[in-house]
Amino acid sequence: MSERRSPMTQDCEANISLQTAQIMNLLDYCGRNGIQLDASKPETIQDAIEQMEKKKYLAMHHWKIFESKGRWFTSAPEVIGGQLTGRAGKKISALTKRELEKQLVDIYKDLIDNPTVEELFQDAIDENLEYGYIEITTHHRYGVLFRRHFSEIGKRRIRGVTEDDIVEFLRRRFVDEKLNAKGYGNLRTIVRLIFRRARDKKYIDYNVEDAITRAKPPKGAFRRNVADKREAQAEKGIVPQKQVFTAEEMKKLIDYWTANPVPQNLGLLLMFSTGIRVGELCSLRWEDYDGRCLNIYKTEQVYPDPETGKRVCTVVYKPKTDAGERFPAVPSSVRWIFDKLKEYPTGEWMFMAKDRHRYNKFSRITEKTFCRWMKKSCEEAGVEYRSSHKLRKTYASALLDAGVDEKYITDTMGHVSIQTTRDFYGFDRRSGEEKVSVIDAIPEFQSIPSAM
Repeated sequence: MSERRSPMTQDCEANISLQTAQIMNLLDYCGRNGIQLDASKPETIQDAIEQMEKKKYLAMHHWKIFESKGRWFTSAPEVIGGQLTGRAGKKISALTKRELEKQLVDIYKDLIDNPTVEELFQDAIDENLEYGYIEITTHHRYGVLFRRHFSEIGKRRIRGVTEDDIVEFLRRRFVDEKLNAKGYGNLRTIVRLIFRRARDKKYIDYNVEDAITRAKPPKGAFRRNVADKREAQAEKGIVPQKQVFTAEEMKKLIDYWTANPVPQNLGLLLMFSTGIRVGELCSLRWEDYDGRCLNIYKTEQVYPDPETGKRVCTVVYKPKTDAGERFPAVPSSVRWIFDKLKEYPTGEWMFMAKDRHRYNKFSRITEKTFCRWMKKSCEEAGVEYRSSHKLRKTYASALLDAGVDEKYITDTMGHVSIQTTRDFYGFDRRSGEEKVSVIDAIPEFQSIPSAM
């Protein structure tokens, strides 16, 4: 069995291979051109390298270099959008042939050693995937984000993108796309990925963090974007989903699930009762339950196959986030779920159902299936539809409302801090009648005559 090599080892081996190839090319060039190398004089080696590079770049130039009236002239290559067109561009000149050739070398070197923003991005995410720094689902998600935001700037050559260009790009995307805090954070992630790599490769000399700081939206801008987006949705007749279910709505859903205890409905009930993510729910095995708690350390991943483009659905043995590995408790009132599940065909997975594509076979229930059954549950229970993720938000809101210890909440939710839970998962679950009751109980409002 071969020993697994670390990313650092692989980097070193790649660098050694590259350096060996460069040395062999240099020796071959010197041999063919009668150049003597003296190891005691490093400047001779550097001169040989420069001559070899110069010859390589000048071989790309197809227009005549000539002298006229004490100056040397030629046509520079035409470049449009960072690409050579194959046509002659403007005339350039210099006092000596050597100076003119240096201009040409700089032109071609900038073109060859100057990838587009898209090429640099693709190299970065491919390398991160190869070394295991990101998952294939993250690789796909980054690609989707890049295609959404970088259709124009992605075609530009990296050396031509300035710090001011990045500032303008971030500000324009924030305004045009009406990004919320999460959307803008995702955009910043891709920008950092590209331009940190550009600096590491010596394509740029500025720090992308300076551009991100300058482009930071002012306070209140995210709220205005959300308000503008909701206004645009309202004009199209789109009503935004509520973030949580009220106690009355949850009672209707629980009554429906318990009256129809099929594995899909039992899974949704367990999800609400423990606050786990739907991807974690559908990757549960029987050994992940010890009679009191669930052991959450894996999740489902869905991504398109890089070669065929077909949808791939698999389970990975690592949590979604760094804080995702945890042991949420199962309330005593719903532990009957596990006995009920054993009445159905079981296997290696806790939640299994009949496979539509294979006769008399059962397979793992996927996230997509649970989401479809969530919609069905809302319709059957007479509840306004919300996604299955809203069950997790409802669970978190219920814990916050009950004054549960903050450490317990963050641990069971898989969050780094309670602020994350409060900001993104804590919502008012009271119904309209309950809110009215709160207001009616205030003495100042009780003194107002009920009728005129």
